[in-house]
Amino acid sequence: MKNSNTIGKYITIFLLLAFTSSAFADAKSSGQNALHPVARADLRYEYENLKEGGDEHQAIFRLEEKLDINEGVKVALRADLPTVFVDEEESSSGLGDSLFQALVIRKTSKRWRHACGLRTIVPTATEDETGKGKWDLAPVIGTSVDLPELGHGSFSSLLLRYRFSVLGESERRDVNQLEFDLDINLHLENRWFAEITSDAVLNFNAGDRWAVPIGLEVGKRVGKSLIFSVEPQYFLVRDSTNVQFLVESRVGVFF
Repeated sequence: MKNSNTIGKYITIFLLLAFTSSAFADAKSSGQNALHPVARADLRYEYENLKEGGDEHQAIFRLEEKLDINEGVKVALRADLPTVFVDEEESSSGLGDSLFQALVIRKTSKRWRHACGLRTIVPTATEDETGKGKWDLAPVIGTSVDLPELGHGSFSSLLLRYRFSVLGESERRDVNQLEFDLDINLHLENRWFAEITSDAVLNFNAGDRWAVPIGLEVGKRVGKSLIFSVEPQYFLVRDSTNVQFLVESRVGVFF
């Protein structure tokens, strides 16, 4: 019941944002590029199929905001608030660990943007199975390039994060890994887009083993303020993860 109430609150907040928005997204940005941010709210559903049996479901309410410092510098803020349901030998559900991120982004030319910042994972999980029980920090650096030759609004971006645990329950395993977030986005006709994604992880606590997914996200903007997408991911290398494949769908609103 608590899980259903939490998801209901997220849906209510999301609908209020959708119907009270008076400003629209930058017409030159779909909001897909983390280095070309827009103010938005997303409601996401993620399904993970676990290789040792079982499934994991997440409903994630994401908020993003941008602050214009000057013509060439922006600050992008992001918060993820997840609800998690794990169905393994024993089922468990509750709030997951929250994510907060701040990026300082500088546009250095007509095409190129560069960023640095910090991501923090906060152990807000209400059950042991729905979170890691650790405070994690992840310094971030990244770059992106606009690719108008592939379609107006197309781009490629790469973000590098080094994530490590700093505080938390001593009996829970620390996180110590390098994360590579690669996106290649193609804008199509009628506001459709397709995006190739890979969120590869090099896990130092698992004998320097890799997890390398490849995903294809397909989505569409509807009007000026709504966006829908679905993204299946399959793991080409899963030495350091228990996930075989995952699917994420979302609906978003710009404001």
